[in-house]
Amino acid sequence: MKSAMEMAVLLLLCFSVFGGCYEWQKDVTIDGVHFGKVRHTESGNIIGFLDSNVVIDGFRCAKGWVHLYEDRSLLRFTLYDAATIQGNTLPEKSWVTLDPKGRLMRCAYPEDIQVQGYVCKGTGGPGGVMTGFYESGKLQSFFSPKNIEVQGVLCKGGGLNPIFLHESGQLKTCTVAKSKMIQGRTVEKGQKVVFDIQGKIISVK
Repeated sequence: MKSAMEMAVLLLLCFSVFGGCYEWQKDVTIDGVHFGKVRHTESGNIIGFLDSNVVIDGFRCAKGWVHLYEDRSLLRFTLYDAATIQGNTLPEKSWVTLDPKGRLMRCAYPEDIQVQGYVCKGTGGPGGVMTGFYESGKLQSFFSPKNIEVQGVLCKGGGLNPIFLHESGQLKTCTVAKSKMIQGRTVEKGQKVVFDIQGKIISVK
């Protein structure tokens, strides 16, 4: 197995000689965690495959794909057990994205789940629809499984129509599911309406 120093030297050689090192390396240990294989991305991040469940940076990472930042802190992973991050309870098999400070940034839930009063669509895995969070842990964006009324506005649901909230919880933007007069303006079905933090319309498009 390659030591941390050997990994650093190999990466330096790859970039200095070939301008990049994106080939898979097998049986690599990083900070005491064994990966079946790893590779570096153009940004310097690391993608690795875990052969078994393991705890990294205090998070329960399931066997499978894990992404690390350039400094080797955890970026993306699947939970092998339920966990609470930034005050949000995430079920097993959630695909989680952390920011560089280890705070919850996005999550693809394995199934539909209620988060802070809203039902968020779950599809699971890296390709699933993402629920977004502010640094505080407050809900930032989500996809509703069906049309949903948010503060008097009927917002369109489904995997192609994200709904955004201000950190205060006020509706920020959504695609309107039904034509309606809002604050003296006619907003047609299918248009996106944007509100400021006070709840006043900024734009309709």
